[in-house]
Amino acid sequence: MNMKGKRDKNLRNRGITLIALVITIIVLLILAGVSIATLTGENGIITQATEAKEQTEKESKKEQKRLAQLEATMNSEETEYKGVKIPAYCAPTRIEGESTIDEGLAIIDKNGNEWIWIEVPKSIYVTATSNTDYANIEKDMQNYAIDYRQTSEETTSQDFTDTWRLANQGFKNADDYNNYKNNMLKSVYDNGGFYIGRYETGTQTARTSESDSITTPIIQEGAYPYNFVECSTAQSLSNQLAVGNKTTSLMFGIQWDLIMKFLEEKGAKSQRELKSGSASWGNYYDAKFDVTGVLYTASASVVGSGIWTEIKSSYTKLDSTKVILTTGATDRNKALNIYDLAGNLNEWTLETLTWQCHNVMRGGRADAWGGGAGAPCAHHDYYSPTLEYCGFRVALY
Repeated sequence: MNMKGKRDKNLRNRGITLIALVITIIVLLILAGVSIATLTGENGIITQATEAKEQTEKESKKEQKRLAQLEATMNSEETEYKGVKIPAYCAPTRIEGESTIDEGLAIIDKNGNEWIWIEVPKSIYVTATSNTDYANIEKDMQNYAIDYRQTSEETTSQDFTDTWRLANQGFKNADDYNNYKNNMLKSVYDNGGFYIGRYETGTQTARTSESDSITTPIIQEGAYPYNFVECSTAQSLSNQLAVGNKTTSLMFGIQWDLIMKFLEEKGAKSQRELKSGSASWGNYYDAKFDVTGVLYTASASVVGSGIWTEIKSSYTKLDSTKVILTTGATDRNKALNIYDLAGNLNEWTLETLTWQCHNVMRGGRADAWGGGAGAPCAHHDYYSPTLEYCGFRVALY
């Protein structure tokens, strides 16, 4: 074969090799595309693995809570865990992320109700001389949490006081009220804090009107929030959640202020997020966030009026909509393992508005604005909105 023939043959071979290479690259790209889709698509391997991991972690936490609840049934005496006193018939969950005060220390009682510890440093007491010096204990607490005794649009902190003025607070008289208050002050002074419900108080049966029968309250994830309730009824229901030799009741106003200070001191929320604009972490009319697999009720503009519905897939709660969520529905709306302090339901307290003798609610609600002159977390609400948005949270001390 002459040189020209050899050269032509080499060129043909090179052409075939180049075509084969291009085809190979195309096939690899196609396979890579299929592989990426298989890995990362909506039903891809990575997505499924992530969902499986999340589900495994969720089930693991449930199991740990069940074990802690079993431990609680056997703890007939008060114990201590990481410097915090654990009431009788309670036990720490010991779950990662909720085992220290700075994270939001969680305990569970023998009935499956969950509580979070609110630290009140003993160093705040500069005028109180003993655990029965009630006036000065309260004064020191008020000075410590002074920033939260009023919000920006309110004129004076003296308008809101922990004083018995109304029979519908759930107490027979002023002495009955003050006995509860003094018991709380002494306990917080002695123990360095108090517990509050991890979730808004709930019920296993959805309430749709004030006339619905009174049911046993619970403080557990996935419950219907206990709404359509007056302050006096909420206080009576709170008493039912007592465990060991501890007292349970609605929170006094100073306790709510101390929670706000606790969240600030631990770096969980800023003063602005607590006093001025809480829509970024609460369920408000002006908040937008995603929720998955929970129950909710909404205004007619969303999915029907006052109907609880199970969400089968991801649901986006849009701005300018009113939706009441079941307890613990989304981690977006928690701070130090406390869910729905901001928004969802107003929460009755034992505080009163002095010059109008109104019962006071705190925390905001789902039909209110969470920012500006609306209803941020520290806000005092005394305008008595429809009871659909009135719920409560319990203190244990």
